[in-house]
Order: sequence, then C-alpha cells, then structure tokens
Amino acid sequence: MRIRLFLIFLIIGLFLNFPSLLFGQTSKGKEKPNYYIQTSGGIVSSWIQDAASTRNFFIFRKLIDLSPTRWGASGPMASLSFHIERSKLHHHFILGYNSMKRGTYKGPSTNLEHREDTRKFLRIRYRMGRYIWRDILVPKLDLAVGPQVFLSVGKYPSSSGGKRSC
Repeated sequence: MRIRLFLIFLIIGLFLNFPSLLFGQTSKGKEKPNYYIQTSGGIVSSWIQDAASTRNFFIFRKLIDLSPTRWGASGPMASLSFHIERSKLHHHFILGYNSMKRGTYKGPSTNLEHREDTRKFLRIRYRMGRYIWRDILVPKLDLAVGPQVFLSVGKYPSSSGGKRSC
C-alpha cells in the first residue's frame, strides 16, 4: 500500500512537472517563470469535540456548553505541491492525503478505542496570489491577495461509531 501511494505521488509529480519543460523556454525580453515542486509527509493527529455557542459576532463566538467527550485519531499524511511563480503572480497546486485509524473516544473518566473508526481525506487545493508588495521589511516577506479553491473528499466517523461518506 505504501509503495503504491509513493508511486502515485511520483507519477503525479512528474505529470505536474511536465509543463515546466514545455513552457520554460520563452523568447528574449519576456520574464521566465520559476517552477518548483515540494513534497511533505509525516504523522497527523485530529480531535473533534462538540460545542454549543451563541450567535456569531463577526468571527467570535461565546461558548455555552462543551461536550466532555471527544473523538480523535492519528495517522500518516503526505502532500505534493507544485508552484509556478512570476514577479507579480504565484500559482500554487496542492494534493494531500491523510489516513487516520484507530479512533479513540476520550471522556472525563474513561477512554474507549474503536479500531474500525477511521478518517481518510483526499484534499486538492489551488491558490493564486497577486503580489501587492514584495520584500516587506525583510527579504522573502511578501503580501499577496487572490482566490483559493478547495476540494476535500473524506470518510468521517458518525456519532454511532459507524462510517459515513461525504
């Protein structure tokens, strides 16, 4: 399974790097974009806890009640990102995968482990930023604005301990 996942990310990385071979050659006088790929991986942990709150005041909420029980799990994570950068514009594509297993319900007096509770995510994100101000006070500190698009597909545990898809 791990080798297959590695090969999938390798093929996607080569596929995303292919445009740099095609569009990297520009005529003289035009700016040449900078292409690069980043990979990351590790262990991720996630916890969910129910909370009741009052109405929103901008982005702030006043908590009324917090459930004493929470669900959590941890597992491997891998991501691949592809960047196309110019002097005024930056395109950023990210593909990430998380697989968390052996969900645990933690309560005030006991912990209950459910081996069949899993949480898996496939996340795709595209972000475009137009640089407004480059090298603010220190080199490589930039201010950029632009849209961002998310696609997240996953399986979550339900409150009854089963699985549901979203």
